[in-house]
Amino acid sequence: MPQIISAENMPVIITWVSTSYAVHADMKSHTGGAISLGRGLITSSSNQQQLKTKSSNKVKLVGASNYLPTAI
Repeated sequence: MPQIISAENMPVIITWVSTSYAVHADMKSHTGGAISLGRGLITSSSNQQQLKTKSSNKVKLVGASNYLPTAI
């Protein structure tokens, strides 16, 4: 299958970040993210968070702060 990557609107960078709370055996959470310019992904990653957090809301903040510098 061919992989197609194109930029539909150059000033627009689409970023997705998702987290899962306390899914690892050591109770650490997981963050995944992807960046696109419109069609296809430029980059994506999935990593265990280095911090243990007390709530799922804090996991989202940690995940965003870990991944969004990649988009910037």
